[in-house]
Amino acid sequence: MFPPGPTDATLPEPRTLLTAVPVAPGERHRVVGYEREAFGDGWGRARVTGLEHCTSREAALAVQSRPRATSCEPAAVIEDLYADTRVFSTERLEADHVFPLAAAWDMGAWAWDDARRAEFANDPLNLVITTRAANQDKSDQLPSRWMPPARTRHCWYAQRLAAVAYAYSLPLPAADHRAVRRACRL
Repeated sequence: MFPPGPTDATLPEPRTLLTAVPVAPGERHRVVGYEREAFGDGWGRARVTGLEHCTSREAALAVQSRPRATSCEPAAVIEDLYADTRVFSTERLEADHVFPLAAAWDMGAWAWDDARRAEFANDPLNLVITTRAANQDKSDQLPSRWMPPARTRHCWYAQRLAAVAYAYSLPLPAADHRAVRRACRL
């Protein structure tokens, strides 16, 4: 298994996060009006020390490079944190929002201002580089409907998603709250 992702070492324990993340009653309800552009047009500037001159996508690639890149150009090997594998070509890679933008919209981001939504979309805590296939398979699903293909990454993903939810005061539907608990065996 690969070492933790870019900011995982400082994350609170899953149990602590779940206690702090509100549970939304019932299912996730779609809120009319979601468009990707509501979260900014394209990738914003990175908020990663030493990579501020990169876009947030370039910084995510650099952070997941092995060895870690110190510029906007990733190294030859990228770790796919969902599949727990190494990828040797950036052509098949995409940046995924751990807490999907459409799900965030449905859970309350519709009420945020443009700056807050752009911050959310470019937050390194919410970005993971993965294969195009995994990103499309996940789409805008939350943990009750999707988990990473590598079982060894389930708790890591659940913890990261809960950390994003906590950081942005987003509730999780009850089914997703339970899925996070199951993933981390809580």
